[in-house]
Amino acid sequence: MRKLFAVVASFLVAASIPAGAADMPPVPAVPPAPLYDWNGFYIGANFVWSLGRMHDTYFNGTQPLPIARDSFRGPFGGVEIGYCRMAASPVVLCGEAEFDFGRARGTNYAFTTLATNTYVVSTTTVDWRVTVGPKLGVAIDQNKLFIYATGGGAFANVAFDAASTIVGRIGSGSSSGTRAGWFVGAGMERLLTPNLGIKFEYRRIQLSGFDTTLTGGTSVSTSQVEENVFSAGVNVHFNSGPLFY
Repeated sequence: MRKLFAVVASFLVAASIPAGAADMPPVPAVPPAPLYDWNGFYIGANFVWSLGRMHDTYFNGTQPLPIARDSFRGPFGGVEIGYCRMAASPVVLCGEAEFDFGRARGTNYAFTTLATNTYVVSTTTVDWRVTVGPKLGVAIDQNKLFIYATGGGAFANVAFDAASTIVGRIGSGSSSGTRAGWFVGAGMERLLTPNLGIKFEYRRIQLSGFDTTLTGGTSVSTSQVEENVFSAGVNVHFNSGPLFY
């Protein structure tokens, strides 16, 4: 009889558990974390530092002489405008145009063995540049961080001045104009709010060269212009705000 009562009591306790659970209040659902939205237009401002060099060769008649330390450097301020599209999250594709204004400059010397204390001095100046191209990457950390690669066309205003103090070839000359080329790079942007982001980027720019004729029967031939461009800036995005999935 005692065993029977124990079995019945165990059955009643087990049967009461689901009923008690059913009487408990429902646990509230946890709202999903918002995903930041990269769709839409944006504008921004940048601080840019340029480190570059020109590949120059001085011709004293028919004798070539590479110009040593033909480098230039300097700061720029930039503005940019672009549009981004998240066609298949987390992939982000953007198109962007950036305009940089400032001055990168460098003065360089090439010494010859034709006479004592004779040299060729050259000065390179870049005072504006424009880059246009796509950015392709992925958004991570609730789409707050965008890591991307970029590339496209580049244009810059380049000026070059040179002078020779070589006896029998004393002279000077200058050239300037818009040079075209290409760039590749990589960067990242972090959204601090749905509409405000900070970015860091590196670009390698290569532009076409030009020839400069000096008086005295000499010349300088520039095969290409190269720049390493580092930038930091802020962007304002005009999108719909956080998304919920």
